[in-house]
Amino acid sequence: MKFALTSFFALLLVSSYAVTDVLKVKIAGNSYTDETAIRFIQGASPQFDGNFDAWKLFSGNPNVPSIFTKCSSGELSINALGLMQIDTSIDIYVKIPVQGNYTITGDEYGIFNTGNCIMLEDLQTGNYFDLRSTTSYSFSLNASTVNSPARFKVHFRVAAVVTTTDATCFGYNNGSVLIQNNGLINWTYSLNDSLGNNISSNTFNQNINIPNLYSGNYELITSDITGCARTSNFFINQPAQIISDFLISDSIINIGGSVQFTNLSTNATSYQWDFGDASPLSNQVNTNHIYTSTGLFNITLTSTDGACSSSSSKIITVTGLTGLTDNNSETVDVSAYSDGNTIFVSHNGAAVSLITIYDLLGNLVFITVPENQEKTILSLELLPRGILFVEISSQSAKSIFKLYN
Repeated sequence: MKFALTSFFALLLVSSYAVTDVLKVKIAGNSYTDETAIRFIQGASPQFDGNFDAWKLFSGNPNVPSIFTKCSSGELSINALGLMQIDTSIDIYVKIPVQGNYTITGDEYGIFNTGNCIMLEDLQTGNYFDLRSTTSYSFSLNASTVNSPARFKVHFRVAAVVTTTDATCFGYNNGSVLIQNNGLINWTYSLNDSLGNNISSNTFNQNINIPNLYSGNYELITSDITGCARTSNFFINQPAQIISDFLISDSIINIGGSVQFTNLSTNATSYQWDFGDASPLSNQVNTNHIYTSTGLFNITLTSTDGACSSSSSKIITVTGLTGLTDNNSETVDVSAYSDGNTIFVSHNGAAVSLITIYDLLGNLVFITVPENQEKTILSLELLPRGILFVEISSQSAKSIFKLYN
């Protein structure tokens, strides 16, 4: 194989500059080869630049094929352009001595962005060829001259810029991704989640923002009419989950009694307690509260980190019964439950001496001495509706159960 006079070694003309994004395009056929170079470098322009470009020197041998680009001033062997920040397309000209099969090869020098595409378009057939996946392609070329129209075009497609915005709170779907296409033609995109479900698909030209994304892995596939297809993956983050939780010292207390609240929340920095009785809120980490009226009260703890929050609730019962609590130091080993019509008390071997029933206000509504030491069955028919407290006593202890009638 013989080489023409003009070759990639002409890059030595600019050896004082670092070899950056350079594509060498070579033609081979008729027992000869020739090449031209397209490079992207800071300071170059579309016009002839003496520091970067080189004129094309054609071989005097009429059998040598030639390949070159052009600027407004003439034919170029090295065509330098400014940094590749947007899509760029360069016409490729060939001078073919005789009709035949020729091979076009694209070799990269320097580091092109891995997300960029370099596509060779055959202007006669309209077909596109990916020079980054397969470097050489064969073509049947007719004889042509220096003045013949461009036969090929190289398309440099810049990668889309993907910018993510994380979800603001755990479990929120307010994450987003901004796709910035710095190219000049339309792109088609497809966004899939980690399970392969399609989230969004469309065609865009410049920028598009895809909202309402949960935290997770996503796959973005983009393509254009040249066949330039790229896949990128990204992750939408989210803050740690705020979990609101607390303990209460008693779930059943007497009116005027105090309850201690112990905060078990995680990943929070401030707190707000609502005691459910229209009293002032508390912002303490742990707190206590005195209830001055009877009833059922819903205690709510809201835990926050300043941006996100979580709430938890528990119900406390305040009665009018003196000394009535649900945490007696000594209890009777019994059980009690209601099916809505009847109260069933299982003694479980305990020597039950008295069964007393009170309403929420502490009023005595029923009292009996068990006749059967195994179990007691009481009808709810004559008892008031609402919450009832069943106090089961032995000689040394008692247990209290809250039931609903």
